[in-house]
Amino acid sequence: MMKTGCILFLLLLVSLVEVNCSRNFTIDYDNNTFLKDGKPFRYISGSIHYNRLSQSHWKTRLLMMKSAGLNTITTYLPWNYHEPKPGVYDFTGNLDVFRFLDLANSLDLPVILRVGPYTCAGWDFGGLPGWLMSADNITVRTNDPVYMTAVYSWLDYILPKIHSVLYENGGPVISLQVENEYGWFGKCDHVYMRNLRDRLRLHLGPTVVLFTTDGSNDNAIECGKIEGVYATVDFALTDFPEKAFAPQRKVEPKGPLVCSEFYVEGLIDCWGRNFSTLNYQQVAQSLDIILAYGANINLYMMVGGTNFGFYNGGLDIESYYNPVITSYDHDSPITEGGKITPKYLAIRKVIQKYTSGILPPVPPSVPVYAYGGVTLTQGPNIFESLKTLSPNPVKSQYPVNMEKVGQYYGFILYRHTTTSSIYNATLQVPFIRDRAHIFINKELICIIDGGETNCHVTVFKVGQDMDILVENQGRLNAGIQMIFNKKGLIRNVTLDGKIVRHWTIFPLNLDLCNPATPFSKTKDSGHIPGFYFGNFQLPSTLEEPQDTYIDVQHFRKGQLFINGVNIGRYWPWKGPQVTLYVPKSVLKPYPENNIVVLFELDHSPCDFNGCSIKFVDEPKLNKTVLLTPRIRDVLITKQ
Repeated sequence: MMKTGCILFLLLLVSLVEVNCSRNFTIDYDNNTFLKDGKPFRYISGSIHYNRLSQSHWKTRLLMMKSAGLNTITTYLPWNYHEPKPGVYDFTGNLDVFRFLDLANSLDLPVILRVGPYTCAGWDFGGLPGWLMSADNITVRTNDPVYMTAVYSWLDYILPKIHSVLYENGGPVISLQVENEYGWFGKCDHVYMRNLRDRLRLHLGPTVVLFTTDGSNDNAIECGKIEGVYATVDFALTDFPEKAFAPQRKVEPKGPLVCSEFYVEGLIDCWGRNFSTLNYQQVAQSLDIILAYGANINLYMMVGGTNFGFYNGGLDIESYYNPVITSYDHDSPITEGGKITPKYLAIRKVIQKYTSGILPPVPPSVPVYAYGGVTLTQGPNIFESLKTLSPNPVKSQYPVNMEKVGQYYGFILYRHTTTSSIYNATLQVPFIRDRAHIFINKELICIIDGGETNCHVTVFKVGQDMDILVENQGRLNAGIQMIFNKKGLIRNVTLDGKIVRHWTIFPLNLDLCNPATPFSKTKDSGHIPGFYFGNFQLPSTLEEPQDTYIDVQHFRKGQLFINGVNIGRYWPWKGPQVTLYVPKSVLKPYPENNIVVLFELDHSPCDFNGCSIKFVDEPKLNKTVLLTPRIRDVLITKQ
């Protein structure tokens, strides 16, 4: 019996060794190529973000990518998605990245994994957790000890799990990216980058391919380059690949040419700016030139997605903060809703030229259903909901940023009750992040949006409340300014130059508001933020739910939930996005009821008897934006 056990153990050991020896991914510097299992390998990859898709659509999108001729996929691993609070990890449901990796492996799609810890991608804080901003003194993306303590804790948790899905261990992961476009950050902390490299090597071993990526710029790539990690570049459409790859060749004279982000989509879209597109014929022409040049390439983005919940990022454009829209469609070859586009077909036609064998047939676009209108009824306003949404408010002498009270996303309300009457005073609320509604005695006096802004207070009587409702619209996801990413009230509030003391701070959990929440209905004041509820059933003729889009064009700005799932922000009045994408996984089949909740901030088109929204089968992401974001915010405050 013991002999049999020993023989079985040895056979298992031999099989494991054979797997390790037969599966490998390396760089052949002399021949300027990658080697996969000892054979030359040129990857033609596309970016897909599992965190921006419903799990029910992962396989569908992967098959679309494979049918386009892609032989590899690339994805990010956003830290904040999986560690929402310090030491609390979540890999369930849509967050089950390892199930996503298993799916890719089952479809014979190798994976390039961009593990960060910073990942950018138009995602809140570039993937860094908001709770980092609860520290008084922290400088992210540097060797700052407070930051690195959190980074090491995360990497020590996640990297051993990634080790098991490396290609050499039978998984799909062929290479991992260290940080992301560090050369553009402006710090050039090589000690930080080397420490990240060493941590990855500690957990993943000496043989796995590690790489960096930076813009096609000498200064950027030299800043981001570290010894023992292969340097690659990013760039947009080009007719001159030798020029685009020149910065990479300067630091990597030998080895494969790699463009880790070849931009086949429009720019990241922000509220108040026109939707960005990129001509598909120009994309195909440039792709053809680069593939003919012999380069490895990753198409960014190949698959559109959605910034569900509060996960959209923000950009600093012309010294103004601009929040990213909820859709991450990006004019991608495969749209946010899974539609095959002319751009997809043009890309596939080019890739076929460089692929032996016939590509799989083009799959159909994902079906979409127009469920029609849904009547809404008025629910409680923000003040009627306060005890439900924030059962444990915090007392503070001075206002503090939201992260200090454990609120990392969404909304927070600051309340001061005056002990003396004030008339015709100037209220100064400097550096609100990001947008605030200010009330005296529950009456809106102004809406302000960042910067240093004054509000006129006509009457503020003894015993009345001043409430400041602040929305965190998404943290900056790129640039040196992202180190200042605290949200809420950042500095003291003054009335006629005197600091306002004694605050009650309400972190707001919008998930707690639903149609069953008891409240006393009051007349809608129009501007007072409040909730609206609706319910509907899917048609009995549908065998299963289908994807849809929800048109909220008659509302102004807010947050939308369906069946308890935070679909994302809407702001159709500002544009360019008018509809929100709703994946089928959110919906309940007939005869169950589906519940819609809107938290409307600025204005309701509804009278006291109700109103409606509409489910449609086409997205509207390109509403023409006529006014600049700054002008439009001023218009809001004057209404």
